[in-house]
Amino acid sequence: GLYFAPPTSAENREEDVVVAGLGRFDLAVTGREPKPTPLSDVQAALDEARRSHPQDVIVATLDGSFVADAGPTGLRLPPNTCVVLDGSISAATDEPGHRKSPQGRITQLVLMPAEGVASIAGGVLDGSLLPQHVVNAPGAAVVVLDGVTVRRSGANAITTKERHNLSRPMFVRGCRVTDNAGRGIWVHVCRSVHAIANVCTGNGADGIDFDAYGRNSTALFNTCTGNRRHGVFVEEPGTADNTIYANRLHGNRSHEICLYNSSKTKPLARNLLACNDCAGDPTRTAISVRALMHDNVLFNNVCRAGKLIGGLWSSRDTYVAQNVTDVAPKTVTGIGPFFCTPGPQPIMKTDER
Repeated sequence: GLYFAPPTSAENREEDVVVAGLGRFDLAVTGREPKPTPLSDVQAALDEARRSHPQDVIVATLDGSFVADAGPTGLRLPPNTCVVLDGSISAATDEPGHRKSPQGRITQLVLMPAEGVASIAGGVLDGSLLPQHVVNAPGAAVVVLDGVTVRRSGANAITTKERHNLSRPMFVRGCRVTDNAGRGIWVHVCRSVHAIANVCTGNGADGIDFDAYGRNSTALFNTCTGNRRHGVFVEEPGTADNTIYANRLHGNRSHEICLYNSSKTKPLARNLLACNDCAGDPTRTAISVRALMHDNVLFNNVCRAGKLIGGLWSSRDTYVAQNVTDVAPKTVTGIGPFFCTPGPQPIMKTDER
């Protein structure tokens, strides 16, 4: 199997092995002050390092401020490249080619490679509301984002698509994903993507979205608050075998957690929602489970006064049990058990005589 130990902002010793069987080449690029260094300088340094050290993992330490100055793709990480960012990378706001339009918008601020391994640790990636994605991670590379602030994408902050190999996972851990125009973390047609202990707040759509055919993935210990749609969204046909566990989901505009499927032929199936705290706002829907789905489990989630809606048309064998609510579930249809544990009841005092 693959041994990959990406450097972090706290642990970046030059003697550490990053990938078993490969050497390591360390590269340092310092941003100029007060004007940020163009990303094209970083790109040239990474490309030259890749040519000169084809059998090594490049560990690039970027110190200072950098700006996307040219091209539609921002920074393109070569295969087997790790970045430790002590500073920021941002999209240029004053370049004529970076208008906020489909024609002028850069595609992403950072493009992950399609093979090998890649990581970014620390620092700030700021899209200035211009690129479609701040981080775009298509293909089959093993990707790690660790402790990065990812903000102000023109659409979705962290996007991964067409990732099918269970042995080539992606991890987003300890990141702050905030103030993006669309989703915070978007997993689409993928397997083995893991969002762990992130804060996703103030995004224009969902904090975390497992979209169509998103499988074998997890959202663990995340905090998703103040997003304009759902805290966690599990949606569309073929989305299966995902685990949404021990997340804190409060104050999201639509639902704290939503399971939804627009298909009437292929189900959303075998997803586990357990031990999530959705108890923030009694005016909102804590958990919504709707449309064609089979064999999902909602267990031991705390909803309190937030509504738990089970509109399970064309559904079967979805098990909803021991969720703490202060209101009865409504619109419960479909085939299969649906139980809720009531919240604490108020103590009734008798009139004193």
